Amino acid sequence: MSILRRVFTSSEQRSLTLQNLTPLAFDKVPFLGNREVDQKAALGLTAAYASVRLLADVVSSFPLDAYRRDNGIRRPYRPAGAKPSWMLTPIPDEPTYTINQLISEIVVSLYTDGNAFIYAPRDERGEVLEVRAVDPRRVEIYREGREIKYKIHQGQGQPTAVYGQETILHIPLIAMPGELRGINPIHQLRVSLALGLTLEDYASNFFRTGSTPTGIIEVPTDLTKEQGEQLKAGWARHHSGQNMHTPGVLTGGATFKPLTFRPEDAQLLASRQFNVEEVARIFRIPPNLLQVTTPGAMSYNSVEQQNLAFVQYTLRPLVEMIERPLSTLILLPDAFVKFSMDSILRGTTKDRYDTYRVGLQEGWLNVNDIRKFEDFGPIESGDSYRMPLNEADAETAMLSTKVDIVAKLVQAGFSPADASRLVGIKVAHTGAAPVTVQQQNAAEDDTEKREVIQPIINVTVPTPEARTRRVERDESGNITAIVEE
Repeated sequence: MSILRRVFTSSEQRSLTLQNLTPLAFDKVPFLGNREVDQKAALGLTAAYASVRLLADVVSSFPLDAYRRDNGIRRPYRPAGAKPSWMLTPIPDEPTYTINQLISEIVVSLYTDGNAFIYAPRDERGEVLEVRAVDPRRVEIYREGREIKYKIHQGQGQPTAVYGQETILHIPLIAMPGELRGINPIHQLRVSLALGLTLEDYASNFFRTGSTPTGIIEVPTDLTKEQGEQLKAGWARHHSGQNMHTPGVLTGGATFKPLTFRPEDAQLLASRQFNVEEVARIFRIPPNLLQVTTPGAMSYNSVEQQNLAFVQYTLRPLVEMIERPLSTLILLPDAFVKFSMDSILRGTTKDRYDTYRVGLQEGWLNVNDIRKFEDFGPIESGDSYRMPLNEADAETAMLSTKVDIVAKLVQAGFSPADASRLVGIKVAHTGAAPVTVQQQNAAEDDTEKREVIQPIINVTVPTPEARTRRVERDESGNITAIVEE
C-alpha cells in the first residue's frame, strides 16, 4: 500500500477545492486592523523616532549664550560676571538637569505634541527661579477674560495648578489663526504614521509566523479536507524540527514543489522605504540622515546640498522659535539669548583655511581672529588688519601715489626731505642709501674688524647753457614779458 493510501483512510469523499485549499496552506495569516496613533505609538516607528531624536540631539548640542545690544554691537551679557543662573543650572534643586536636557525636552514636545510649555516662576524682583519643561499632554489652555491661563494637571490624586503667561512660556510649532494650542503633528498625520506602523506590524508578523509555506505537495487525485490535513500534518511531523533536512518519499504520483519568497515580490521593502521617506518629509530631514541610500541620490554634492538645506530650512527656524521666548527670561530689554550654529556650519580644514585666507587678504580678519576661531591663543602683533592698496580708500590711494612720486624724485637726485616737502607729505628719512649709492667694503683685517666705508654718491649734473634774460616794459614801467636769449 502506498504512503498516500496509508495516510488517507477517511471514507469521506469531499473534494479539496481552491476555497478549502487556501486555509490549509496559509493558515497563519495575521489580521492587521486599524492602529491608534498617539505620541508613544508614533515614536515606535523607527523613522519617526530617529527623526525626533536627531532634531533633539542636534539642537540641544548647540551652545546657548546671552547677549545684549550696545549701540548696535552684540556683546556677551554677564550679570554678576557669569551667564544668567538659569542657563547654568535650570533647576537649582536638580543640579544634574542641564540646559541641554531642557532644550532636548522642548524639541521633543514640539514634534510629538506641536506645543512646548516651559515653567519659569520668578521672585519679587523678577529674577527667574527655575526653568523646566512641562509635559504638554498635561496642559490645558483657556481664556479668562483677556488673559490666557494654563491649567496643569499634576497627576491622579494631585490638585491642578493654574498659571498665567508670566509663569508659563508657550511655544507652538504651528498654529491656526485664533487657536490657543498648536497643531499636533502626530494627530494631524495619523493616517500616514498608521500606515508605517501597520507595515512594521506586517513585516514582524510575516517573518515571525511564516506567511508562505515552504512548499506544496501536488497529488494527481482529489482529496478531501481531512485527507489534506493528514497529509500536511504527516509531512510536517517527519520533516520539521530535528528531521528538517531528512529526505522524503512520496508515492502515488505525488510531488513536492518548494516555494521561495523574495520580499521585493510583495513590495514589502519598497513600501517600508517609502514610509521612511514619508516620515523624513514630515520632519523636514534629508533622507540620507535617516540612512536612506537611494541609488543616484547619494553623490557628494547632493548630500552636501541636502545638509545645507537641513540647516537653513529646518534647524534655523527651529532654533529661532526657541530663542524668542527664552529671551524674555532676561530682564534687560535689549538682552537676548542665541544659539551658536557655527559647529554644524564648520567646514572641512581646507574650506576653513581658504575662507581665512580671503578674510586676511581683504582686511576683515586678522591673525588673532583666525586663531580664536581655531581655539588657539593670541600672538603679538596679531591684531593688525591688512588691506591691499587697490582696495583702499581714496585717501590711502592718494598717499600711495605721492609716495611713488617721492621715490622717483629721490632716484632723480633730489634729497628725501626736499622731495617729500615738494609733494606735500611728511616722512622721516631712515638714512638708508638709495639704490644709486654704491657701497664699497674693505677686506677684513687681522682683528676681523671691518672698516666702515662712507657711501659714495655718483650724481650726474647737467651743465647748464649760458642764457640771458631780457625784460620788456610798457610806457608805465610795468613788466610785460621776460624773454630768454
